[in-house]
Amino acid sequence: MVTKERVDLSEAMVRSRRFAGLNLSDYCSVLDKEVEKQFAAMIFSLPELGYQQIVFRGTDDSVIGWKESFQLTYSREIPDHPLSHGLSGGALTKPQCGHIAISGHFKGGNLALYSAVQSSPVLREQIAELLLLDSRGLMK
Repeated sequence: MVTKERVDLSEAMVRSRRFAGLNLSDYCSVLDKEVEKQFAAMIFSLPELGYQQIVFRGTDDSVIGWKESFQLTYSREIPDHPLSHGLSGGALTKPQCGHIAISGHFKGGNLALYSAVQSSPVLREQIAELLLLDSRGLMK
């Protein structure tokens, strides 16, 4: 959710020397009550370091987000899976800057894993790191 505090933090980061070279792109946020889907992701990159990270957000504070998290315990696929694969697949086909990481926390980690597993072998070879933070795995 966009709050004044989060906007203030983002603006402070933009003004700081530490984050001056950090680029954000491909931001996607979906909250769909019909399909019961809560999804957000973006790409962080540091071109001068040759680093790019695709980050999937985990569960937010919506009922839909929590429902999807519970679905991870009994469903093979949740509504966010196709979106995660589409975002990472699109990012992996762009001209690359070198090191590529895919990450996420809890449900976001599951989306990171799903998107990596669903990528073609050629695209999968471009992934240098898969960072899964407190995430659930995939069912067989």
